[in-house]
Amino acid sequence: QMSAVQFNKLSRKTLEKLAPQALPGASEKDLKSKSTIVSLLKTEAEIVGVKELAFMMNHLELREICDNYLKVEYKEGANKKNKMMLTKRFMESFEVVCVADWIKKCKDRNVLELLNNVMGLPVSKKTTMEELKENAKEQICLFGETVVFHRLTVPQLRSICEDMNLNGYEGTSSKRILIEAITTGTDIPERAPTKKVAVTKKKPIAKATKYQELFQHYSAADLLDWCKENSLKTSGTKKVLIERILAFNGGDTENTLASNVSPKKKKASAKPKKASLPPKKAKKVEVEPEDESMEDEESLQEEKSAEEESAQEQSEQSEQEQSAQEQSEQEQSAQEQSEQEQSAQEQEEPAPEESEENKEEVDEEAQKAAIDAERALRTNEPVDENEDEESNLDIELSQSTSAEKDNDYPTDIKGLVFSVYGDFSRSKKEIVAAIEKGNGIYSKSLTKKTQYLVCNPEDTKNKAVVAAK
Repeated sequence: QMSAVQFNKLSRKTLEKLAPQALPGASEKDLKSKSTIVSLLKTEAEIVGVKELAFMMNHLELREICDNYLKVEYKEGANKKNKMMLTKRFMESFEVVCVADWIKKCKDRNVLELLNNVMGLPVSKKTTMEELKENAKEQICLFGETVVFHRLTVPQLRSICEDMNLNGYEGTSSKRILIEAITTGTDIPERAPTKKVAVTKKKPIAKATKYQELFQHYSAADLLDWCKENSLKTSGTKKVLIERILAFNGGDTENTLASNVSPKKKKASAKPKKASLPPKKAKKVEVEPEDESMEDEESLQEEKSAEEESAQEQSEQSEQEQSAQEQSEQEQSAQEQSEQEQSAQEQEEPAPEESEENKEEVDEEAQKAAIDAERALRTNEPVDENEDEESNLDIELSQSTSAEKDNDYPTDIKGLVFSVYGDFSRSKKEIVAAIEKGNGIYSKSLTKKTQYLVCNPEDTKNKAVVAAK
């Protein structure tokens, strides 16, 4: 191990170069002489080594040393499980005494074995006390020196190797290797020449049988696309993909193919319908004995909150039902009103009065029909049935005009309102046509404006006849 004597073997120039970085808290006066630099380096290495050792121990190990060996007196209310406080007490024991003296005075084998175990040193029943002390002291110094040397740059470490006449330091730029050579005092071995990898011929991925055939000629993206096309697993790095493809090409389909689990279908994003949920039943809370007053209050509060929630849910549900009922009633009332308005309009709308021109045309048509009917009777010429019926109605109307004075019923029906109800020897269409030819007005429904009702007075079951009477 490197000690103060080995530090003395270094040249003054080398020590002056590494001192500012290795000893950040030292003043310029202390760094002028070689002896002070060496002593400061040794002290710094010991302090840092003890600190590293303390951080490696857990709070139980630190407490065992502080309580059983150092017998630290704690302040009132101090937390004995606090690792930071125990670490400070452990490090304070090295402020007055150096590492060598502290370990030399230690006569507790359990403490020495604990320190060796923490630092990873082999310990057995055959190990003597002197071996335990020497190993612990050297390892603490080694920890500290390693930390101090890591503060230096690679050129500074190479200059130390040069002063120590070590070989092989020029062929490496690794701090770890240089520090290991300095602390052990051994030469750095030359690196073994790297084997040249033969360049292979490019083959299709499906026909590749060697690792380099895929590694040299295909990127990770190419391999990933091929795996997707052939339904292989696509997870992992390039190395994992190459190994999987080679296994697949060798016939292993069980461990290389992707699982046949169908992907989960995404649910359509539809707004959920608001459904009236049944009120939640309040959970029964078992009240504990009266001795525990706090728990009783909490249980009562939980019951109240549960009852309030259920009451709120019931009120919300009842409001929803009432609003639904009101909407349905409004719709029904609107439908009824529309039906009533339609029926009232049909009843109130009188038959459209014909214009004077239409009336004249009807009179002329009636006269022509009467003349044709007389000719047919005289000449006995064949006439259509429809024409016969129309002519007969016209004759009846014309005859009725002549006998108007002797008849109680009107023969001039111009402007009169008629309604027709019941069954007759003639069809209802014929009767309506006769009324319209006589310039009368036909009303589909029986209203207050109806002046005459054409019906069978003996038909007492007809509501219209009963209403007319």
